[in-house]
Amino acid sequence: MTYGEAAVRLGVTPEAVRRRAFRSKWSRQPGNDGRTRVRMPDDAPVTRSPTALPDTPALVLALEAHIATLKTDIERMTAELAGERAARQTDQEQLAAARAAADRATAELVELARRLATIAETQTSAETAEAEPEPPRRGKLGRAWGWFVFTRSGGVWTQQGSKLIVRIYLIIVGPHGRISMDGKAVIFFIVAYLIPSAWESIAHRLLLHATTQERVRWRQWGWLGQLFRLAYFYHNRIHHSRTYRRDLVTQFTDAREKKHLDAALKGEIAKRLHANCYGTTISAPWEAITYVAVPLIVSIPVFAFFAPSLLPASVLLSFGPYLLTKYVHPLLHISGEEIAVTRRKLVRIMAMTPAFRYLQIYHHQHHRNENCHFNLMIGADWIILFFVRSFTHFAAK
Repeated sequence: MTYGEAAVRLGVTPEAVRRRAFRSKWSRQPGNDGRTRVRMPDDAPVTRSPTALPDTPALVLALEAHIATLKTDIERMTAELAGERAARQTDQEQLAAARAAADRATAELVELARRLATIAETQTSAETAEAEPEPPRRGKLGRAWGWFVFTRSGGVWTQQGSKLIVRIYLIIVGPHGRISMDGKAVIFFIVAYLIPSAWESIAHRLLLHATTQERVRWRQWGWLGQLFRLAYFYHNRIHHSRTYRRDLVTQFTDAREKKHLDAALKGEIAKRLHANCYGTTISAPWEAITYVAVPLIVSIPVFAFFAPSLLPASVLLSFGPYLLTKYVHPLLHISGEEIAVTRRKLVRIMAMTPAFRYLQIYHHQHHRNENCHFNLMIGADWIILFFVRSFTHFAAK
């Protein structure tokens, strides 16, 4: 048989058969067709089963098809990356637009305060011809504001402080110095709003983003420290660290990432995290009490004594952080496409409002920088930051 036929039988290449025939001194003789024939012993061992040589054209076609698939995947991933970059650029532009709108509103407010101060000065000048003007200081709170805004020198009352303070004073106290019922309602409503907002900001910073020293100290607090550690684990370790890694509207990159996290969680903690959608919302009664208890404890005595008519409003506002965390916070981590196809009409309407879009951008900034923007009930973050900066500046001096 020829070297090729022997190679098929032995499952090797013709060159290997040629070398083997030379080593084993098999009988060889040339054939009439010019090809060498070799006598292969019958007991020659077969090293492996004969296999057909690969079909080179088919292999090339398969490789080309695989290369085309890889190119398609690369183009798709490039398009997704470009889309994410465009979305991030859009968020930055919207944040800049919101800041510009806030600056314009502040400028308009200052201009309005200037005009009101001019009107007040004109009225004061007209009254000076008849009698010496008295500062607006009747009433307890009006007297305190009056001494702060006006000073007397040589029998003449003059304005002190910025015009913005004067404008706020005129709105709340009024031109005659006595705080009206509307002014009192505005003051107490602001207080009722800021109490739960401040508690949310402080608790979010000190509990949900606590330092290592604070978490070690909690071990000595018994069951209360255990609740604090659980809240920190759900929010910081799961919601901030183990989910939304790719972007802030994709909780898990793929099913394997979710399965890996589920495998690491066991027992009651796993059940609670599944109920809370991996830290996106809250469901346990003790979590609701954590959000509501302190604002209620502070608001009820204050408003029951000073403003009983606003007590229901203060109680309702005390539930603000809890309701925002339970129902609005999950929507902040949903993409616009998912909101557009949802069957809940109220969610679609709310998602189209500027307030919701601003709150979403505000909260996403917190995920990118965990040292700011702790509020969902926005307000107290700015006030606390103002006092912290003022205290730091005063201490530095």
